[in-house]
Amino acid sequence: MASRKQITINDVKFFNTRTMVEPDGNLVPIESNHDVPFPIKRIFYVYGVKNQDDRGKHAHYKTKQVLICVHGKVEVLVNDGNNHQKYLLESPQQALYIPEMIWDEQVYLTKDTVLLVLSRAAAESFNQIDDWVKYDKSDNQIQYCSKLGRDNVPTPALLCLNHIASHFDPNKAFGLTINAFPDISHFGGGMMLTPNSNGEGGYLGMHIDAEVHGRNEDWRREYSAILCLSEEYDSSFDVRLHDGENHTRIPYKFNTLNVFKCTKNSWHGFPEITKGMDRKTLGVMFWSKMTEEDKSTEKIKAKFNNNLKF
Repeated sequence: MASRKQITINDVKFFNTRTMVEPDGNLVPIESNHDVPFPIKRIFYVYGVKNQDDRGKHAHYKTKQVLICVHGKVEVLVNDGNNHQKYLLESPQQALYIPEMIWDEQVYLTKDTVLLVLSRAAAESFNQIDDWVKYDKSDNQIQYCSKLGRDNVPTPALLCLNHIASHFDPNKAFGLTINAFPDISHFGGGMMLTPNSNGEGGYLGMHIDAEVHGRNEDWRREYSAILCLSEEYDSSFDVRLHDGENHTRIPYKFNTLNVFKCTKNSWHGFPEITKGMDRKTLGVMFWSKMTEEDKSTEKIKAKFNNNLKF
């Protein structure tokens, strides 16, 4: 598969629209491949956003967009995973071109803001099958994950993972005092796919995760945060939690972040995915720094328990 061109914030362009100024008003014509550098396939606008609220917070795998603030004022933050840049749109004569593989976030600075978006595609996502590699096929699981090392994770997925890591704070969410922090190398997390679209029979057996980080021996696993990526829902996607005696389910819902505490009794897994479907997630793991006393105690090792039922 041919490698993709590395897109950076230098590919983002701020430009003036073609404006016809006339005594009875101004006209801004917009034509595909002329006023914008792509064929326009979709047009939408956003309005009614509360003052200082933000939207966007995602990247596209292939889709290019042009943003025009036809009324009000909006601040746009773009990020390529390494660098970021801020733009202010406050006139219908200004436009911002955002290519694929760039994360963007919009902050609406006035409550009457109307943002027009011109898009190259009706709908796209970054989670293509080519972005995963098989990492395990055993008696306990059939899954795929992103290639080892964050440098091999596709940019939109990495931006999303980093956004979870930087914006979700388990300490604040759960009132913790342990100062849990994310692993931004995404070791043990990243992109995870359980396939059964072609009869692979993907599933994840009931298991507990290793307590100690595989690369940092003084890090203890505290929480797993899992973002649901598959737009189609199937009950086989739901995570089953088991403490050895009682069990419950965490419903799988597209674009929802599921978080659970990792303990010696936090057994979890899910049965074989319904044939013809694939279960896709992004995972960020949160850790704490162990004290010298903690290091001296026996630690949980990753293991499966086939006696626990789904």
